[in-house]
Amino acid sequence: MAVKFLICNGLAIALALAAAAQTPGNLVRPRIAGQVIASQFGQWSAQAQGNGATGVQTVAISNAGWTLPDGTAWMPLAVGTPLRVVGDTAPEVVTPTAVNCSVQSGICTLTASFANSHQRFTLQSASAGLQEAINYAGPGGAVIDDIPVATIYAPLVIAQTIRITGLAAMDAGLGTQIVQQMPNSDVIQVGTATAFPQDVVIENLMAIGVKGDGTDSGVAVHCFNCAKLKLFNVTGKQAHDGLYFDSTFGHAFDGTVTGSHFIDNFYGVHIVGGSANRLTFVGNTVDANQYGVFDDGGWVHAWIGNDIESNALYGYWQQVSNPAGWSGHNVVLHGNYFERNGASAGQGDVFLGQLVGGGAGNNGAGCINCEATDNIFNATSGGAVTALNFGAVQATVSNNTYSGYGAGKVYAFITGPPPNFSVVLAMGDCGVVGGGGCSGTSAAGTITRIDPNGTLTIGGSDQLNDQFGSKLSDTTIESPTGKVSIRGRQGGASASNPALLALEGDSTTIRSNELKWRNQGGDEWGIKNDVAGSNGHDFCLADDYAVPASATCDLYINQQKHFQFSGAGIPGNITFDADYRFLQQVNGDPVLQILRHTDASPTGFLIDLEDATESHPLFRVDASGNATVSGTLNVNGVATLAAGANVAGSAINTSAPRLAAQSGLLFASSSFAAGQCQTAGVSFSSGVGLSMAAAANPESVPPAGLVWNVYIDAVNHATIRVCNATSGTIAWAPGSVWDVRVLP
Repeated sequence: MAVKFLICNGLAIALALAAAAQTPGNLVRPRIAGQVIASQFGQWSAQAQGNGATGVQTVAISNAGWTLPDGTAWMPLAVGTPLRVVGDTAPEVVTPTAVNCSVQSGICTLTASFANSHQRFTLQSASAGLQEAINYAGPGGAVIDDIPVATIYAPLVIAQTIRITGLAAMDAGLGTQIVQQMPNSDVIQVGTATAFPQDVVIENLMAIGVKGDGTDSGVAVHCFNCAKLKLFNVTGKQAHDGLYFDSTFGHAFDGTVTGSHFIDNFYGVHIVGGSANRLTFVGNTVDANQYGVFDDGGWVHAWIGNDIESNALYGYWQQVSNPAGWSGHNVVLHGNYFERNGASAGQGDVFLGQLVGGGAGNNGAGCINCEATDNIFNATSGGAVTALNFGAVQATVSNNTYSGYGAGKVYAFITGPPPNFSVVLAMGDCGVVGGGGCSGTSAAGTITRIDPNGTLTIGGSDQLNDQFGSKLSDTTIESPTGKVSIRGRQGGASASNPALLALEGDSTTIRSNELKWRNQGGDEWGIKNDVAGSNGHDFCLADDYAVPASATCDLYINQQKHFQFSGAGIPGNITFDADYRFLQQVNGDPVLQILRHTDASPTGFLIDLEDATESHPLFRVDASGNATVSGTLNVNGVATLAAGANVAGSAINTSAPRLAAQSGLLFASSSFAAGQCQTAGVSFSSGVGLSMAAAANPESVPPAGLVWNVYIDAVNHATIRVCNATSGTIAWAPGSVWDVRVLP
């Protein structure tokens, strides 16, 4: 055996190259774990020959040995990798228990248990190549799932540390999807009964089960036996559990779930006990399930900034079903949004410390040192659901906001054996409460806030306080996403439910209020009223806050609804990319009024439309009313122009046609025989072209029977033709002076 060394980043990696034939099922060349593309592993098929029997049988495969797109010899058939059988009878999935093949061989055998009888059939990947890609990537490798919709017929099993990355995880039928077709089967299973992978990363894909109504036991993403699982931008839907952290094998699991979605399942997220498990959920969506979160024995679970809503029965249900085996503690719900969870009395948003089967074992702890802080609870309109229900709980509840809980609605409820919440901390939100603490007390109306001191604000306009109950000043509202929304009254849509942001001053002389846009502590832009501080009803969009003393009004509006552009230097500009429409308020009221600065020697332009470079005026109206148009002026109506108006230097309507008159006589003492025509020419000094029209008329009365016409036969020259239209001779003495007019 020859041994070569490859030096990579200072590390010597020994690559053993076998000189003899490879072990069956191995690759031709050694390799280290790397990144593979899933679609390269699903386009294979094998023709097989069986004996037509069911049960365990060994089948012959006639075309073993495949090549990947990069030329690497590859054997997809492996023990434990499910295969799909299609062809002569009903399709089925088999899992090989023995494979006697090599990449060099053209013929090999495979042993598996067959439910149907087959003779000639085809073997294909049961996972569109995903399982084969995971196997090929190896421990520490990565798989790029570039298959838009991968239809699978067996669980996709991850038994090693690996990263699986989809191209995109979106709903509405888009993105990278893995769709399970086999009932009661997981989509993605992390770990096996014998394999305990750690640090598996799954991101940017959607796992879709068979059914989400509870009749199918399949899980979208199943931490079957794993630790330190990390999910980012993963969607689990239409399964029994969208995400399931399992404790069947007793290992401690911890995991991080970020920006993911669990929708349309029976359990959106399912957590069962475990030994010292730790889970962190940040910015996820758990919607439209039966149970949003089903937490059985929660242990150090932090839920921060998640959206948990529209779950049919419960938003977050935490219980302990095996007190002898585990207890629940340190469940932290912070900054989450709960809405429309449950539809009937006894259902609702958060249920903590619900003991199942009594309180024996582990001190009967249901939820020790648990917290519900800074959450929003929005009740279903008209429902009698519960925001918080405490069983066997020791907990802290503070700074939550409750909306939609009218008189008689249960928004908090205490039950269960001691120690419970009412013993540890007297609760301030006394809506309708059973148990100790606020027992027998009720307060109708909307409950909007609880602070750490147990006080509350009921209905009306709330005062913004700090955590110690002191009124706030110079307050900054920070949002994790940078977005703050002001909505109408909560509780659902109604005929009139507007949102209102009020800047309400308390001034008697200077009524200025202001809304500013800032960046890194500096003023940049603003909207303010009473601009001059003169107790006026005006409104200004202001710019140039970088130098507040020189801030000008880009747009100024007073109570007469007129726009005024003013300020130091260049007038303010409207630069928004939009169309503007001005509506006349009443008949006679001007729609757009522009006043010039002075009537004494006015200068400048009231309207100035320019090209993009501001170097070529397109349309201008100066302060004296003179209009200049650089393009074509199209007038569809009647245009009335004053006397003296001209086009291209020529007068309109007031300029006479060109006139030529001969002082001498034409056709003097002439005799016109019957039917005879005579011609005479008239010359012009300039301005007469062949395309113009001419008219001629003698200044004296011609004899009867003569007819004439005139035509332009050359530039600056016209010819008059006179003809005798009678059967006799006509004499014209002494002839006449002729006037000739030419129309351009």
